[in-house]
Parts: sequence; C-alpha cells; structure tokens
Amino acid sequence: TRLLVQRGVYDAYLATLSAVAGHIRVGDPLAADTMMGPVITETALKRISGMIERGVDQGGRIVCGGERLGGDHADGFFLPVTILADVSNDSEIARHEVFGPVLVVTPFDSEDEAIALANATDYGLGAYVHTQNLRRAHAVTAQLQAGMIHVNGSGEAMQPNCPFGGWKKSGHGRLGGVEGLHEFLQPKNIWMNLSPPEA
Repeated sequence: TRLLVQRGVYDAYLATLSAVAGHIRVGDPLAADTMMGPVITETALKRISGMIERGVDQGGRIVCGGERLGGDHADGFFLPVTILADVSNDSEIARHEVFGPVLVVTPFDSEDEAIALANATDYGLGAYVHTQNLRRAHAVTAQLQAGMIHVNGSGEAMQPNCPFGGWKKSGHGRLGGVEGLHEFLQPKNIWMNLSPPEA
C-alpha cells in the first residue's frame, strides 16, 4: 500500500503510475477482460473511501481514482485503482493497511530517510527495494523491518523451503523452511541437579 519514491524521479514516476493504473479494467470478475473486481462489501468500500478522504484532509492529493464507480457499476462495490500522492508518513492511510486498491506515494531524499519512513509503521509483512546498486540493496534490506523483502522483483521468495511471516503486527510466527517446522515443536528447558542436598 505504500510506495516511497526518490524525489528526483518523483513526478515522472507518478505520471507513469497513473498511466498504468488507467489501463486496469475494473468490472465483473467473471468477464474475460476484467483485471480487477469489486471490494468485498459495502462496509469495506465505505471504510476504504473514508481512509482516502482522511488522507486528502491530511495533505495527500489524488492522482487518479478515489471515487466509487458509477454507470453500470453503480450498484456494486467498485473502486478504481487509487493513487494518493504527497502523503505524510504520519497520516492514517500511510500507517495502516488499507486492504483495498489504494497506493500511497511519499517522496524521500536520502537512503536513511527512506529506511526510516519504511520502518515507521506497526506492520512489516513484505517490502520491496528497487535499485541498480548492489551495495545499496544489501544495506537497505538489512535495515528494513519486514519478514519478506524482494529486490527488483517479486514472487521468487515464495518458496516452500523459505520462511514466510511478518514482523511487528503482521502475522504470527513463520510458515515454511526450518523456521516453519519450529512452529510445530514445543521446546522445553530442563535443569537438573544430580547432587542431592545434604541432610
């Protein structure tokens, strides 16, 4: 839900994101040309829309989307891909999981600032780093507080022999790998003194 973009490419990146979002066809999930269906309930739609509105009230600006679809989709729970830019990392929509088609974009100036912004949340399931600098990839991933981190891609880390799980309030424990097997074990610490006390 959050994207941190280096300030030097921020405006160009937002333009690209908006163009990509505009090609995502929202509609009947059973239709062959649909790329994204509705959110699950009216309650979910109102919750997501409320988060977007409060994000704007807290200084964010809508780049695309943001409003429930009308026309043929007016009776459904359809919300287009919404991009909210210039969002303060202190705002609700930046600090909580939206569980909806919303991307929050925040600029950063330095590597240290990006790491601080990324870690300033109660959640840490996954993170993504995009860079051509191998040193930077190692330095940043070592400091990110997330259970699964992808560098320049996604999906390859989801292997059965690799642990899956989050940090902080994201998930409980681990699945997969040796760490996942530990979830089924009950460790026991036994301290034994074989020298009986004197009478």
